[in-house]
Amino acid sequence: MRTPYLVIALVVLGWPGLILATRFPAVALRDPEAEEAVPGAFRALLGRRRYLAGVAAQFFYVGAQVGVWSFLIRYAAVALPTLGTRHAAWLLTVSLALFMGGRFAGSALMARISGARLMLAFALIDAALCLLAVATGGAVGVGALVLSSAFMSIMYPTIFVLALRGLGPLTKPGSSLIVMAIIGGAVLTALMGLLSDWAGTIRAAMLVPAVCFLIVALFARMHLRDGEEVAA
Repeated sequence: MRTPYLVIALVVLGWPGLILATRFPAVALRDPEAEEAVPGAFRALLGRRRYLAGVAAQFFYVGAQVGVWSFLIRYAAVALPTLGTRHAAWLLTVSLALFMGGRFAGSALMARISGARLMLAFALIDAALCLLAVATGGAVGVGALVLSSAFMSIMYPTIFVLALRGLGPLTKPGSSLIVMAIIGGAVLTALMGLLSDWAGTIRAAMLVPAVCFLIVALFARMHLRDGEEVAA
């Protein structure tokens, strides 16, 4: 166990030295007028219903993703007691591989299907998989959670693009709020823990990501209903 952490420590210590040795281009001077316009931009964003829906969708998506991955090993250890936590940890590696594969497959599909339509389908599939994990447990529940990673893969960038669509000069401040929405990963994971403790079973915790994916599906449906399909 020492070697990986020693390597990480050397990389962390070497990074400041690399920055000091690198010649960066001169930084442009700040524009006072642009800085003064920021508060007004945020006020304008608060009046954009679809943009706020996108921020909320990102909050719930990140919460669902982090929650499923954070609880996967514990879920597997309870659902398959003979597996053991060491072997259960490999399931997270499989999930990450499926996530990467889903990103490539999703990108290929979006050449023919709009990003909103594909995300709607993927979000509904993920919600169903999480509900399956709640209802069944065992190998089926574990498999459902692992498989859900493949369908999460396109959601973050697609939500980002759909939420920023048509913002024009508000795009830069708008993107900052969407990035900050990743706080959902902390808030909703804690909620999963509370629900698990209250219900007395870890399976109940998966109700939280199931609801989160349904919210993402509603956001995608909003764009389809308004005729704003985007190939992200």
